[in-house]
Amino acid sequence: MIIEPELKVIPQFKRIITRDRDRKKRAAFKELAYIYFAYDYKSPYFIYPETERKMRVRKDLELEPGWMEDSEMKDAIAKYISFLDSPAIKSLIAIREGLLSSAKVIDALRIRIDETLADATDQDAEDPVDIGSVVKSVTQLIDLSEKLPKAIDTISDLEEKVKKEQSNESRIKGGGTKGIFEE
Repeated sequence: MIIEPELKVIPQFKRIITRDRDRKKRAAFKELAYIYFAYDYKSPYFIYPETERKMRVRKDLELEPGWMEDSEMKDAIAKYISFLDSPAIKSLIAIREGLLSSAKVIDALRIRIDETLADATDQDAEDPVDIGSVVKSVTQLIDLSEKLPKAIDTISDLEEKVKKEQSNESRIKGGGTKGIFEE
């Protein structure tokens, strides 16, 4: 485990590193990994909603029980997020979060339909089922199913744009430049 020397130059990250008294900086490494996994759009955890994502990252990194983001961590997180601050990345994150929200809406609509249909089989013949609400929910599901592929295509396009944007900004140690076939 190596903490890149460049991190020690940025005060917010330096505080995370220097407060760890362990010679190998194991706690600092985990906290910096937490920042990446919980807040970077390229993280494999980014498919989860924010609260679930943070919980999963804490568990998988085996952070101490009761570990929370303190003020120094929040400063480092804010600094890290500022590095990701580009219009393309902001759009990508917003659309991904919208897609997560739409998944919740689909689940809620499906549950509403299932409950209404279950009530229909449990009720007496005298109590009519509100077919209008079932039809409306099914119509909403169909509308969402037509819009989701477009959103997914938009996410793919934005991811490609972000990759190109970042490949133009990437650097090579020693100040060299990339060849045309290097990634």
